[in-house]
Amino acid sequence: PVLADLVLEQDIERIGAYYPHAVPSQEEPGGWRDEGWHRTGRGDSRYLVYEASPVRTSDGRIEAVIQTASDITDVKLAAEAVEESERKYRFLTERSLVGIYVTTAARFAYVNPKMTEIFGYTAEEFLDGMDPLDVVVPEDRDAVGRSVRSRLEGEVVGTAQSFRGRRKTGETIYLESYGSAIVYEGEPAIIGTIMDVTERKRAEDRILSMSSRLEEINAALKRANEELEALSSIDSLTGLA
Repeated sequence: PVLADLVLEQDIERIGAYYPHAVPSQEEPGGWRDEGWHRTGRGDSRYLVYEASPVRTSDGRIEAVIQTASDITDVKLAAEAVEESERKYRFLTERSLVGIYVTTAARFAYVNPKMTEIFGYTAEEFLDGMDPLDVVVPEDRDAVGRSVRSRLEGEVVGTAQSFRGRRKTGETIYLESYGSAIVYEGEPAIIGTIMDVTERKRAEDRILSMSSRLEEINAALKRANEELEALSSIDSLTGLA
């Protein structure tokens, strides 16, 4: 039986048996809707949507059912392509070794697992209305805020920035970020990457400290050599050459 036959009889049990994916219509009381892939006589498959809508008499009795079929194959394929693209995107971002985020002016819209590792917050904490500037130390918030606004307002497309961040524990860390302006769910947003460069920064600071110390030692050695040269050319007792 076609769907219309069973709707005419209001045989709900057989609708479930013959059309396991059918659902009651949201627009027509007593109507049903079914959709899915179907083989055609040409040997290909099309994605069809069936609507079986009852026609009622003045006293409310169903006297007929109109069934329509809509071919939405192109729409379905486009939707599946979007879903596949998003699956690939999430597969890549969730295995990334750098933090990846999407943020609007006042909230995080997406964070990958590396972001939770860098800052110590859970994904739920990030996405529960957390302001992006909450993970920036107070001294650097003005500079980071200006950079965010310039991208959201279209003044620049993408920028790289170094700043100090703050983990959930309160620990200060050094970060490098690159973000680009996008439109996310209908509003201006930024998609970007964040790298924790704290260890590199500490190593650079150690090298700078060692270089500074080496310059001091070299200067002291130069003075000592000059004094030694003077002592070697003057008699210490008489002061004569």
